[in-house]
Amino acid sequence: MKVEQRLKEQPRPTALVVDENVHVSSHISGILELLDCEAIAVASAQECVDALNRLHNNKKVDAVILSGTEAIRKGGFLISHIKKLDKKIKTLAIVRDKGDRHMLLSAGADAVATKPVTGQTLAFKVLKLVTSDDPV
Repeated sequence: MKVEQRLKEQPRPTALVVDENVHVSSHISGILELLDCEAIAVASAQECVDALNRLHNNKKVDAVILSGTEAIRKGGFLISHIKKLDKKIKTLAIVRDKGDRHMLLSAGADAVATKPVTGQTLAFKVLKLVTSDDPV
């Protein structure tokens, strides 16, 4: 089977990008879109919860990328809510310090990236998360 045909048969993965910085969320979302993932940018933890609740019955969300100060500060709450809603949703947190890294992994994050990190690296981590059962 040709690669193009296989890609057309499989639905595009959907990822929520949570970051209050519109430039960061736009950058990550743009790279995901170029890799044929649907990206939905939200600016806060509450917007993430609202989007997940709204989309839960209508659209499969494959991954949530937590970035930015507010998303990381509420990361434990967000990951808990995400996993209660659907254990198959993968979570990737982008952190600055190791304390946040350990806290989010303990809270159930599937993967954590430490800054500095490129958008391409993040996008490929998300793709690996949504196409594999193994943590990144």
